[in-house]
Amino acid sequence: MSAVFLKLLNLSITASWLILAVILVRFLLKKAPKWISCVLWALVAVRLVCPFSLESALSLIPSSETIPSNIEMMQKPAIDSGITVINETINPAIAHSFTPDPMTSANPLQIIIPVLSIVWIVGMVAMLLYALISYIRLKKSVGASVPVRDNILACDEVKSPFILGIFKPLIYIPSSMEGEAMDYVITHESAHIQRRDHWWKPFGYLLLTVYWFNPLCWLAYVLLCRDIEMACDEKVIRDMDKGSMAEYSQALLDCSFPRKRIAACPLAFGEVGVKERVKSVLNYKKPAFWIIVVAIVVCIVVAVCFLTNPFSDKSLSGKLGVSMDMAVAEYNHSAHSDGNFIATDYDVLRITKGKGKTTVYAWVYYAEYSFDGIDVEMESASHIPTVVTFDTSADGRDSSSYDVIEYWIPGDGSDYAKDIRSKFPMLLWSKAFDVSGASLQKEKCLQAAKEYFSSQTAFHTFTENADGTFTADNGKTYQYKLELVGRSPGAVCDACYVVLSNNKDLTFERVNESIFTSNTERFLDYDEAIIISISALNETPNSIVSSVGGVDGPESITVNIRKDVCELYLSVLEDLWNVDPGLNDGISQIGIDLSELSHLTELEKETVMHEFASKHNLPYIAGTWEELCEQGYIDKDNLYWEDGLFFSIKTNEDTEWNLPALKEGDSVPELTAFDAQKWRSGLGAYFFGQCTAQKSADGKWSYTVGQEAIS
Repeated sequence: MSAVFLKLLNLSITASWLILAVILVRFLLKKAPKWISCVLWALVAVRLVCPFSLESALSLIPSSETIPSNIEMMQKPAIDSGITVINETINPAIAHSFTPDPMTSANPLQIIIPVLSIVWIVGMVAMLLYALISYIRLKKSVGASVPVRDNILACDEVKSPFILGIFKPLIYIPSSMEGEAMDYVITHESAHIQRRDHWWKPFGYLLLTVYWFNPLCWLAYVLLCRDIEMACDEKVIRDMDKGSMAEYSQALLDCSFPRKRIAACPLAFGEVGVKERVKSVLNYKKPAFWIIVVAIVVCIVVAVCFLTNPFSDKSLSGKLGVSMDMAVAEYNHSAHSDGNFIATDYDVLRITKGKGKTTVYAWVYYAEYSFDGIDVEMESASHIPTVVTFDTSADGRDSSSYDVIEYWIPGDGSDYAKDIRSKFPMLLWSKAFDVSGASLQKEKCLQAAKEYFSSQTAFHTFTENADGTFTADNGKTYQYKLELVGRSPGAVCDACYVVLSNNKDLTFERVNESIFTSNTERFLDYDEAIIISISALNETPNSIVSSVGGVDGPESITVNIRKDVCELYLSVLEDLWNVDPGLNDGISQIGIDLSELSHLTELEKETVMHEFASKHNLPYIAGTWEELCEQGYIDKDNLYWEDGLFFSIKTNEDTEWNLPALKEGDSVPELTAFDAQKWRSGLGAYFFGQCTAQKSADGKWSYTVGQEAIS
């Protein structure tokens, strides 16, 4: 029931944008025929009823799913309204109030959303009961009616004319009504029946019953009732002269009956907006043909812009989706990637198609995960606006993917903003600079990784049977044990996948695709194959190649990384983490600047940052404070990074050493000096100044902090 409630809540939000558009257009088209307004309200009904919608580059709906369907399970709940200001205002409050406490067993939203679902159902029942009771009371009050003619009845209890009935509608009029007034009333009510208003108004109330929690739906229903009456008035008076219009207006006034409650069943003549209707009747002029044409065009534009959804990652389906997955994996793949599960998520901003090529503008979230048999851990991640152009000129050829013409990302530092403005269309600039979607994309990738590891559990054990078949720990028996060798896109060496399968023709490419995709539909199914091990084959010396699950390749691969030096700076970062722990609260990412740490090689810096971020299960961004400002992570003007923590370590060349005199035969000790700090916007910073480190005879490093400061 919670899933249904969230689905309807998202439909309500998307329909709200259409309701606001209809209210605006309704005001601008005052001179258009009133039936145009009814057509616009019909579009709102379509939006509320249809559980799906086409996607279009012309859509003006900011977000097709403002509230994620898995928000109950999110570690850091957030919405995606499609509007940066709204996200930045609401998401911190949501995260603060509903982020699960690791010490408790339940996520707050897992309790709140089911409760809200029950409240929603109670509200619907109350609305339906009100309609039923109103109908029964009205039916009872007209029990003593007298037939006038055809489907017209007169009753002493009737104060104002109305129609009752859906399949066999009857017109009820006051017993005292006679003459021209009665003729006008009957003509009006007959026009309602001809227009099928006795269907559309109850249907509108039924939609209001479902979406009773949305104030804009109440406003839409009230305006619908008024527009129905005014459209019916126009149908009646369009061939009248001025004198007849005046008499009709008088009939409106004579039959008006004030009501403070919305009636679900009757369409009472003169029931709503009497003053506005009389004014409209007396000032009525047949609309010019061009006004009608413009109004119809406006209706079409509103339908295209508000009945369609903006492009989402679901638009990257089929061959284009496979191509995007492969392009992102190949571009981001490194020696560190081998053995990790790769997850990608795309916030598609626009897809353009030209002659022989297709270009995708998107925020790309790329993450790599490992699994130790218990926990899924993020090894690395990136979130960056990306433009990928594919060659689609030979779409019909026998290939599962398109060739990449260009894979583009913005440069670092001061080039970042300039590059985006030069590459992205102007209408996409604000979205290309909006980093607020990272948390939601991160959550999707993490969920994909969990699904992958839970369904495949990385590596399986097996036993060989006497008949030469193999029985795996999943209980299934396979005919073949295959060793598939190949090279992943961008890899520095070949990999060997050992799998069990009933398909002797299974290829390295198929297994490789299942590892490097975040699309669960392309995961290996147990009936297709299971992975026994993955190993790296040493073809390129001095390369880093990781193997999942601790499975070693045929040859051991080593790399020249000084473990002792890395451990020194890992301990510095860890000590910074532990001091003033309040600065660490509520963060979801960290920035690390080791660019001025001359003691480490670039590979060692990467190793230190990776290990530190992995230990705390946080994505990291490598770069200076200025670079993080340029990339939009830190608001430089306000010195603000909402959910980030910044670390930096810099070599201090000016440190004065006071060492004892060396004796003959003593070796010169290995020394270094540095400054370190961590910074959290709005809360302050902690500094380790004039730190000195020395390597002991046993090969271990230790360091001393010369000065500590807090701000």
